[in-house]
Amino acid sequence: LEARAAPTRVGNNTGWTAVSAGESHTCGVRGGSLYCWGENQQGQVGIGTFDNRQPAVQQVGTATDWATVSCGGLSCCAQKTTGGLWCWGYNLEGQLGINSTATRVGVPTQVGTATDWTQVSMGNEHACARRTDNSLWCWGYGLHGQLGRGSQSDSNVPVRIGTGATWSNVGLGYLTSAGVEAGALRAWGFNFYGQTGTGSPATYVTTPTGIGVDTDWAGVAMGVNAGCATRTSNALWCWGISRRGLQASGTTATLTAPALVTTPMPLRTPDFGFDHACSISVSNGRLVCWGENSDGQLGDGTGFEAVPLQVAP
Repeated sequence: LEARAAPTRVGNNTGWTAVSAGESHTCGVRGGSLYCWGENQQGQVGIGTFDNRQPAVQQVGTATDWATVSCGGLSCCAQKTTGGLWCWGYNLEGQLGINSTATRVGVPTQVGTATDWTQVSMGNEHACARRTDNSLWCWGYGLHGQLGRGSQSDSNVPVRIGTGATWSNVGLGYLTSAGVEAGALRAWGFNFYGQTGTGSPATYVTTPTGIGVDTDWAGVAMGVNAGCATRTSNALWCWGISRRGLQASGTTATLTAPALVTTPMPLRTPDFGFDHACSISVSNGRLVCWGENSDGQLGDGTGFEAVPLQVAP
């Protein structure tokens, strides 16, 4: 197996509606069925085995009512069209939310009995999800405050964050979390490099803390040590450590507050890998990526890029 320096089609099927990549595995939804592939020592492919790897696409069970999937680290969570939430993979920190810290779980296991989940985001060893009443819940590893509950403790079941019910989006990184609440951008968790974007580096932030005072934010995504958010105008703003151009500013300075990313096109909220990110143009659907490219992860065959760069074709 080898790295690919350009986008490569996975099979010949069309109709994929969701896809998410973890540390070394990927899952996607097609026609309501769930498929995963890649590294599998922690059961993150979800097929009930713990083989070293599954290089071919594997169908996860036989259900045909999957809606979305989010993978992070060595785990995944997926939502069904019925509103139920299911998780699998590595679980030593309780990041599956199933009231257990069994080291690994090889098949999707339901998170409680609630059927009103509407969005889930996986970090490295923690997860957060919204419910249909727009409340926010988090679980898993919490040593750096990334669960947002005002402490540094773990939780192996979902715990509600505050009493607010106006959360419209949530995005998790390695040890940091962020969300949009009533149009305001908030972040919490590990902040040594200023990755919460709150303007003041600190070891950790244990509760959702406002990033500026604006209330026109639409979406947010977090990487390992950087974050990006979009406004309702589709303008992209990023912050955090500048390693390999991760915060897309074109500079080498670490940013402790969001800075406008100048691009030739408005972009959707991006998706982060370890040291790279990709987004899609709102106007023409073009794919752009930036950051580390040592293994061809930008798909353009070049070195690292410190600004968004269109990926062909």
